[in-house]
Amino acid sequence: MAGSPRSFRNVTQYCVFVDSDALKFAVVLDILSRNEVQRTVLYVNDSARAKLVVNRFAEKGYTVRCRSDDSSVDQAAIAEFNSGLIRFLAAPHSMVFDGSVPFVVNFDLPPDVDTYAACVADDSGRRKTVISFVLPSDKDRLDAMNLDISTLALG
Repeated sequence: MAGSPRSFRNVTQYCVFVDSDALKFAVVLDILSRNEVQRTVLYVNDSARAKLVVNRFAEKGYTVRCRSDDSSVDQAAIAEFNSGLIRFLAAPHSMVFDGSVPFVVNFDLPPDVDTYAACVADDSGRRKTVISFVLPSDKDRLDAMNLDISTLALG
């Protein structure tokens, strides 16, 4: 791999190696249960997956809104998120949230480094933490992204 690992100003990056979506949900539920976690964007691969994530968390009593192709629904979800009425917003990687968000979870690893950068970069100067889940099938893609990223162990 050529070049230095890619980092982003004021962004701390972590990856968590998991073997299933069930483990991703369990870890995110643990994160969501912590009151110190403020506004969080959960990025997934597509809109159908975002709706699945919203429904799975709703089953556990969490209010998570979904970015939508319907602009009025989308604007309402963003307004609730920005005002603090909801703390969690699910979005496909293709619908990058352009606000400053202190915590990002890549529930699904983005398809490439440019998409990853669009989801995590923040020019506001505020600190941001990013956690990316990595399935065994994602490992080569993560390596190809050449990120300055630390591994979090589950335990």
